[in-house]
Amino acid sequence: MTDICESLENRRLKEFREYIVSQVSTIRPTTIMDGALREFMEKGPNLCLYVVDDENCLVGRIRFPSITGALFPYDNMRKHGTSMGIAKRSAFAVSIAKDLMESCPEVLRESDTVGDLARKVEITGEDSLPVIDSFNRLVGQISLHQILSANMTNLEEKPCTSHKVGA
Repeated sequence: MTDICESLENRRLKEFREYIVSQVSTIRPTTIMDGALREFMEKGPNLCLYVVDDENCLVGRIRFPSITGALFPYDNMRKHGTSMGIAKRSAFAVSIAKDLMESCPEVLRESDTVGDLARKVEITGEDSLPVIDSFNRLVGQISLHQILSANMTNLEEKPCTSHKVGA
């Protein structure tokens, strides 16, 4: 009998397309930061905005801690007193999304395997990773948790053997 974990590990992400969350929050690099902050507040628990160009190609991401760090520059607050913050918008040094965005630590393609996803999650410590198509357009994001949850009944049949990352 084929080891279920191994067969899951070698399956392509495109087979799990229904688990790729396509309704992710995106903004353009030229979005004014007030718009980025508003997007975070409206979307709730999503702590990452993906930055895409006009063709929906992934350019980078902005994480919520980056925005709060720009809004509340604690180093400057220590130097100039605690009154600095949202009330002093001039302290908000970045004005558009590209000033605050960072590159995504890892991306996945639909042709990557679940094993690739597991390795990249382990390496980056990220809960979910962006998925792009062959033209670098953002398809959505996926988490290993989503795939494992969906396949839990199969995984309960036989325990997984552990694999060393990078081996």
